[in-house]
Amino acid sequence: MILSIFPLLIFIILLLRNERHGIIAAIIIDVLIPKAITLGSMSILNIALSILFLFYLIKFFSKRKVRKTIFEFPAKKPLQILIFSLFIVTLANSFFGFQDLITEILKRFLFGLLIWISFNKEEDTSKMFKVLGILFIVIALYGFIGTITNSNPYIEYIDKHYSTDDVDFIHYYDAEVRENTTRTTRSQSFFNHPIRYGGHLALVVPFVVSFLLLETKKRKKFFYFILMSLLIIGIITSNSRSPILQLMISLIVLFLLIKPRDKFTVISSSTVLLFLSLPAFPFFAAYSSTIGSLFEMLSGDTSSSIGGSSIEMRLNQLKAAYSIFIESPIFGRGIGATAVLDTDKSISFRTLAALHGDESFLFQQMITTGLVGIIAYTLFFGVLISSLLKLRNHCFDKKSIYLLNSAVASTAGYIILILATGELDTFYFYFILMCLTIRTVYNINLKN
Repeated sequence: MILSIFPLLIFIILLLRNERHGIIAAIIIDVLIPKAITLGSMSILNIALSILFLFYLIKFFSKRKVRKTIFEFPAKKPLQILIFSLFIVTLANSFFGFQDLITEILKRFLFGLLIWISFNKEEDTSKMFKVLGILFIVIALYGFIGTITNSNPYIEYIDKHYSTDDVDFIHYYDAEVRENTTRTTRSQSFFNHPIRYGGHLALVVPFVVSFLLLETKKRKKFFYFILMSLLIIGIITSNSRSPILQLMISLIVLFLLIKPRDKFTVISSSTVLLFLSLPAFPFFAAYSSTIGSLFEMLSGDTSSSIGGSSIEMRLNQLKAAYSIFIESPIFGRGIGATAVLDTDKSISFRTLAALHGDESFLFQQMITTGLVGIIAYTLFFGVLISSLLKLRNHCFDKKSIYLLNSAVASTAGYIILILATGELDTFYFYFILMCLTIRTVYNINLKN
């Protein structure tokens, strides 16, 4: 009961006192508190989102400045295309999944848009980046301690008191789970799944690298170095191939975007980090099989020696998803359709078994939104990356350029994550980082 009421009470008090603090509190709720925590029949996240939406809906109709700010959002075109396409899909499916559509739009895009509306000073966005830095220090430290002690009291408590038949709360500190997996302990910190944990950390890393390069004060530089180290350790100890691949792709893209002088700094910092981590190599040896398996799969090996997903499994999932997709290729079956596939008698048990959770964002869209949704999401990411790069070409200050480089790199890595594993409730945080970057760039350039 405390986990249900106390965070909501703090959120409401902060929202009434300072709307930006209320937004930050709601984001922290989304990051740290799983959807299994409910008040009545609603998760506290959905309650917080509903309150925020109504609060800003009133402001939208009562204040012209809010309406003007929304329409000035520089990435509105890809967002409009995506939301319009999802509404068309819902309409074509006789409004099946309409409630899921509204929930999806609010969960994925509301926080980012509110940051664009309310954080309209450079000190506001700077404070937000600092809050995220401290938040992820806490998250990564707790994950690291959980790995060392092979325990997670927070997750175990939630699993014991809030897990239901509708909410399957897996954690890899449970003895029974460990006996039935070929991997060692998988770190997950405050999150409900190791992949979701690793995915969040990998989204943040490119920004931390940029702040490390930007910072001139030794104390702050040391803070970002420690944060980067903890994030990378967290990604490795999540023992999941998708976040590791996400990290690799994002860092490669970031490395290609930064200046030659900064490339030397990155290489030298990485060398120092590698040297300092030598004593910990025996500890990381337990995770070498996961990293080795990743490179085997990238080289064309379709099997998986450590359990979990493999390319062979993904090909079977693609075949199963295609057999469902081809029945309604244009508009799919509607948002939320994957949750009710087992009630459709036209789909064979073999196909459902082969889907195995449709562990790819592409497979999910093939089933739920069809070609319209696939094209819409492709345009969304493509136009967003193009907008970020165009914005970078019009910036002359170092901070704006570095943050935009990080946003592009983070996007590249994130696309790999969702194609490999699925969205796993990470889209909201990806969009927060994009909007926070764009808002920061606009605040700096308006000031200058």
